[in-house]
Amino acid sequence: MNSLTDLISYFKNGIAENHVDLKYFCYGVVDTILKMISDSRSTIEYPCLLFETPSYKITGEANQIMKPSFAFTVLDKTNQGDYENQNQIIDSTIEIVLEIWQKIKRDSKAREVGFRVNLEKEYSIDMVQPPGPDYLIGWRMEVELIHPRSNCFHPEKWKNL
Repeated sequence: MNSLTDLISYFKNGIAENHVDLKYFCYGVVDTILKMISDSRSTIEYPCLLFETPSYKITGEANQIMKPSFAFTVLDKTNQGDYENQNQIIDSTIEIVLEIWQKIKRDSKAREVGFRVNLEKEYSIDMVQPPGPDYLIGWRMEVELIHPRSNCFHPEKWKNL
């Protein structure tokens, strides 16, 4: 990953603004995003793409490798109790998530972006229904990047050693 800014830009400009069905994009920590959606329900157009702040897993005692991953969610608004509409939104939002996944894989393989995803890993896509006054339904997918970042100790960064 070149930078967090590049990854956010890819999702905002390369995905959200170019997918014909997406109407809104937001980025941040999940709880903050969901609070913002709850507080500003009238200004958000659906379906929307939520891009979560990336996270890192630290693995290996000897190598101390940090593996970045990111998650995205596609949400749409429905009416509580309108099961036919809810089923339609469940179907349409999973389709958008799968279309985004196909674009991410294509761009990663073609090296058109500053990151590569781990295509060997099995991924799950989980249904989400965030709390709030609007009845929202969607799907969330977490993706692991291949480009690990070293987390080795660097004594030159410390004054007291």
